[in-house]
Amino acid sequence: MFFNYHGGNRIAESKVIHRINHTTEAIAVSVGSGASFQRGGERIEGVDFDQHAGIHETSIMLYLKPELVKMERAEKPKLTFTPKMQELLALGQKNPELLVVLGSLYAVPSETKKGGASHELSSNGIWSTGDPKRATKEFGERIVQRMVNNAVKFIEAWKGAKK
Repeated sequence: MFFNYHGGNRIAESKVIHRINHTTEAIAVSVGSGASFQRGGERIEGVDFDQHAGIHETSIMLYLKPELVKMERAEKPKLTFTPKMQELLALGQKNPELLVVLGSLYAVPSETKKGGASHELSSNGIWSTGDPKRATKEFGERIVQRMVNNAVKFIEAWKGAKK
């Protein structure tokens, strides 16, 4: 089982899981943020986009490794969404499944001309319409506990499967 939270690692994780499942007798699965049972979670009022170093991730770090967080450097970014990104964000409010299309437009090289490279999207590397100063250790603990509880529930259910 792989418990990954970093979106940038999902491609490598997926390849490793695929290789294990296709070349060994073992069974490999993701139980972290890429797992279907980990989707959803607490929404933050007034925040419709919180992907990287925003309130969610800063809260998680305040809970897990507070000594690494420099809250005095946290500031709300100026985001630059292309018209296509703006449209998908709006449509995603009613049809969350469309957000997967939005996800294909950011965290990509400038050469793709999608406008989603980090420096094109954000003034400071934070990808959030929220202010990371709103992050709290308590919110981070709830996020982490929900993910761990979901993983444990999955593992317990899997243990019930016949060998």
